[in-house]
Amino acid sequence: MNESTLQLISGIGSKLGQLARPNKDVIVKSPRQVSSALSQIEQPSVVEVATKAQVLGKLEAATKPLRKSIVKRGLSNHTDKDVRLLVAICVDEFFRILAPQPPFADKYLKDIFKFILSMFMELADTTSAFFSRRVKILELLLDVNVA
Repeated sequence: MNESTLQLISGIGSKLGQLARPNKDVIVKSPRQVSSALSQIEQPSVVEVATKAQVLGKLEAATKPLRKSIVKRGLSNHTDKDVRLLVAICVDEFFRILAPQPPFADKYLKDIFKFILSMFMELADTTSAFFSRRVKILELLLDVNVA
C-alpha cells in the first residue's frame, strides 16, 4: 500500500470538505483523481488479523475525509451525470478496499445503495458515452471480497 496514494486521497477529501462552494471543475477533478488512486489499492487479504486490522485502519483514515464529503455535500445527487458516475466509482472502490466493513455509517447505506442501483438502471443505454464507466461500477462490485 503506497503511502503517497493514501495521502493524495486524504488530501483531496479534506480539500473538498473545506471548500464552501466548490466549482464543477473541482467536483469533477477530485473524484476522477481519487477513483484513479483507489484503483491502485488492493483489497487487504492479509491472513494475520492484527496486520489486516492495521491496514484497514490506515485505509479508513485516509478515505474518511472523502467519504464524509460525499455524504455531506450530497455528491451522489449531483445534477451532472459525470460527477455522479465518478462518485459511484469512488463509492464502489470504498466498498472494495474496506470490505468487509461498510464504508459509510448505517444511516447512509440505504441511500448509497439506491444511488448505486440507479447507476445500474442506466446500463440499458449502451450507446451512452458513460456506458463503460457504468460497466466499471458493476465490475468493481464483483471484485469485492467479503471474506
